[in-house]
This record gives sequence, C-alpha cells and structure tokens, in this order.
Amino acid sequence: MPSYVQKMAYPSALVGYWPLNSKHGARDVSGYGNDAVQHDTGLAEGPGGEVGGSFYFKGIFGSRLDIPNNGALQTGPYMTMLAWIYPEGNRGPIFSYQRNFPQTLWDYGASLWIDSNPSMLATQFWGQDGYKIKSLWNEVIKQGEWQFVSATYSLTTGLVKVYWNGTEVASEDQGSLDLASQTHFPVVMAGKPAAKDGKKDERNYKGRIAHMQVYNIALTQEQIKEAMERTKGGYD
Repeated sequence: MPSYVQKMAYPSALVGYWPLNSKHGARDVSGYGNDAVQHDTGLAEGPGGEVGGSFYFKGIFGSRLDIPNNGALQTGPYMTMLAWIYPEGNRGPIFSYQRNFPQTLWDYGASLWIDSNPSMLATQFWGQDGYKIKSLWNEVIKQGEWQFVSATYSLTTGLVKVYWNGTEVASEDQGSLDLASQTHFPVVMAGKPAAKDGKKDERNYKGRIAHMQVYNIALTQEQIKEAMERTKGGYD
C-alpha cells in the first residue's frame, strides 16, 4: 500500500487504487490485486507536472482500461470514487461498474462520468435489485486542465455527493440503497468493450487520468481534500 495512504486516518477503507503512472502502470496498489488491463493508452504528464504521471486516453473506441473485480471492489452501502482528470472534450466514463456485461452495454452499476456535455460531472448508483437513482451532476468541468473529481454515497444519510477540487458542488438525499457494486461487476475506465452482440458505446473519455481510488466509506470533504493534496505531485 502506498506510504501516503498509510499516513492517512482511513487506509483500511481503500479497496482499489490505480496510480496510472510510469512507475506502477495499470496495477492496483491497494493490495487487493485488481490490476487493470490496458488497451491503446499512453503516458502523459501528471497533475503535479511529474513526467509519466498519468495515463492518456485517446477518446476513441478501444482506448480504455478494463478492471476485474475479485470481490474487493464490493464497497457495501458506503462508497467514494476519486480521481485526477485532465479532460479534452469527449464525454465518457471515468470509472464505471458494468452490470450484466457483455450481454448489455447500458446496465451500469456505480459510475462517475463526464456526461451529456463536456462540462458535466455526473454520478449515479444502482441498487442490488436493479433500481437506479437518478444522476446527480453539476457543470463544473473545465477542459484542458487538471482537476480532482469525487463522488460519495452514504447509507446512513442517504446522501449522494459530488465534489470538484475538494469542494462539494452537488448533494441530494436519494434514500437507502444496497449499492450494485456489492457484486462482482467488472469496471471500465474511459470506454467500454463491445457487447456480446457486437454493439458499441461510442462515448469515450479523451484526456488524462491519474490516481483513481475507491473507498468503502463515504469520505468527508476534509478527507477528500487531503487525498487531493497528497496525490497532486505523486505520493512517494
């Protein structure tokens, strides 16, 4: 586990961490072993200017990461998704659990997207029974610059929250859900593979991503800011 995580107050809550840099490649360094499979990606400058500090996605079909789920990504009824992103125009998934894949492309689990238009940061969650709560979003994304994006859900409060650069920008009480991420759904980043019937989702994220993290608690705004500051220039 990275040293910066060990210094935090909540390292045991980290269930997935992909630095996405030249040192670690697509490996999951959380200790849970959900290493990603790369497809047509490259390396680029990171959020702190570090050489090879991020993965670059081309915004075309096939440029993506596929992440298996050995059960460690079952977050239970609390969840946080965090990442540094440097978007370049396209809408697409930053991190998305895929239910019932490869039978269908459109049955998501928990997800964090740039959606509908290039400025829209959006998240949505599904219940274990297939019930979807509506997307929560805010038009805060700025193209061509680094920003830290986050989404949380808490069963205790029922609140879904969206954060941009460590500041809460959307919040809504969406009730009690048993998150779809509790099962063994695989995850995609930046795009999806074709479905079993050959259909494709042409929404593909274009730009850089670094320090993708998943926690099985709903981090507070202060904890999210800490994660942002500790990963801005790398953690070693």
